[in-house]
Amino acid sequence: MDTIRILTISDSAPVAVLDKVLTAAEDALEAAGAQRIWVERDSMALAVMAQLPPAKR
Repeated sequence: MDTIRILTISDSAPVAVLDKVLTAAEDALEAAGAQRIWVERDSMALAVMAQLPPAKR
């Protein structure tokens, strides 16, 4: 599995926005076969990370 940063979002965004964005990201990553999804704090932002299967070429 490859670990990659999927997206970064400001931690000052309204909670309702964070909820919708992070839920949509989780749904998309699960559909793409992610084995693990987590959020890391990066300065003043939140970074969505995931372990994804290697891309097929």
